[in-house]
Amino acid sequence: MSEKIKVGYEAKRVFQNFTGLGNYSRTLLEILSEQQPDLELHTFAPKRIQNDRTAPFLQKPFFNHFAQSGSKSLWRSRGMVSDLIREDIQVFHGLSHEIPFGIEKTSVKSVVTIHDLIFRRIPSDFKAIDRWIYDIKFRSACRRSDIVVAISESTKKDIQYFYKIPAEKIQVIYQTIDPQFFRTPSEKVILEIRKKLKLPEDYFLYVGSVIPRKNLKLIVEAYGHLNDPGFPPLLIVGDGGDYKKEVEKEIRKLGLEAQVRFLKADFFDLPVLYKEALALCYPSKYEGFGLPLVESLASGSPVITFRGSSLPEAAGPGALYLENQDAEELASLLKTLAEDEGLRQKLSQAGALHIQKFEASEIARQWAELYQGLIV
Repeated sequence: MSEKIKVGYEAKRVFQNFTGLGNYSRTLLEILSEQQPDLELHTFAPKRIQNDRTAPFLQKPFFNHFAQSGSKSLWRSRGMVSDLIREDIQVFHGLSHEIPFGIEKTSVKSVVTIHDLIFRRIPSDFKAIDRWIYDIKFRSACRRSDIVVAISESTKKDIQYFYKIPAEKIQVIYQTIDPQFFRTPSEKVILEIRKKLKLPEDYFLYVGSVIPRKNLKLIVEAYGHLNDPGFPPLLIVGDGGDYKKEVEKEIRKLGLEAQVRFLKADFFDLPVLYKEALALCYPSKYEGFGLPLVESLASGSPVITFRGSSLPEAAGPGALYLENQDAEELASLLKTLAEDEGLRQKLSQAGALHIQKFEASEIARQWAELYQGLIV
């Protein structure tokens, strides 16, 4: 490319969200800034929270930051278009399901990332008003954008099924993960984090939000079926509201307080937590992708997950698969991995090969080609 392509991003979640959508946005912008010098990156956000997760974006010279102009309440949906035109943005990328109204009437090309349509697949997990709003936003963004990017083949199928978007308008570009998960922690760091978090010698791990869809209670029930005080404990990294209270109640009911515990860990502790675990246990009912699966495989640990939605795409041959949402079946898989070191190593090795498709350089290349293709 002879000239840099000016790409604008609606970056609210880069600076204000510190879970899934925020992680996706930050990781994508970081790898593009490092690996695609022919892209000029512009972030547009109504507010910026500065902490250790956002500091790289505020301090690096690769990013050009712009605050909103006009009404904050309408800026994301309507006011941003004038800012994009003012800055001569060539391609606009809505990182999480939305593009501003009116952009289709300008010369700015647009792409929107659709992560999942879980509110359509599992409507009981969402309030009616939220489902209605999401449906309007998602459907509109898919129809008005030049390209729709799904983060998995599973999500692509959902977009086609629910919104009748033609397959040729949808491109699948997988997520990558934060670079820290591809780096092997030193023995010194491992010992420090083991001491800080008081990690047991062997353990299973759950990482993610504590909400009904993630199905954490099923793991607790599986531990109840195992009924073995000497079995490696389950460490839970994640938080939640009412469902977390349900999980804690189940833990007390089954007398598993010594075997199942919530752990307060920093984002930067996760590579060690994954690496030292026997496996990640992630029996989610439905996912748009399943980022913890890739993080675990990149860190060297196999996974146990459900054979449904996008989860086999993320875990590939690095997992044992739960065929049914059944606690007894899950207990059997946990016991198998706990007792078979050879199987754990085999799954880890297969997973390491599988996740090469999610490496940063490959994902950055695919995005750069997509942006370039929009303006030629």
